[in-house]
Amino acid sequence: MPLVSDDDVAPIEPITARVALAPPSVASDDRGDGESGPAALERARHLLATGETALSLAVLRDHARRFPRSDLAEERDYLTFRARACDSTCVGVEREADRFLQRYPGGIYSSQVRSMCSARE
Repeated sequence: MPLVSDDDVAPIEPITARVALAPPSVASDDRGDGESGPAALERARHLLATGETALSLAVLRDHARRFPRSDLAEERDYLTFRARACDSTCVGVEREADRFLQRYPGGIYSSQVRSMCSARE
C-alpha cells in the first residue's frame, strides 16, 4: 500500500528527485540538526568532493530555502560558489564570485574565492 498517491505529490525537478531518493547519509532532513542545518552543509561538502556537483547544489539550494538567515550562510555560499566553479556547464562563475565578495568582503572564504577566480583566468 503506497504511503502517498501520485495526486498528493507535486512534480519536482530531476536533481531534487535524486536528492530525495538518495540514501539517508546524503538526503536526510535536519530535524535533529539544530536551527542552522550543519548536516546539510556536510552532505553538500561530501557530494562536492565526490564530484556530484548537481546534487551538492540541490542540497545547498534546499539549505538556503530552509535556513535563509543561518549562521552558516557564508559557508553555504562558499560551497555554492565552489560547486558552480567545478561545474563546467555553469556560466557566470565570475558573477557569483563578485556577489560572494560583495556579501563577505573580509569573510573567511574570500581569499579562497579570489584564488579560485585567478586560477580560472
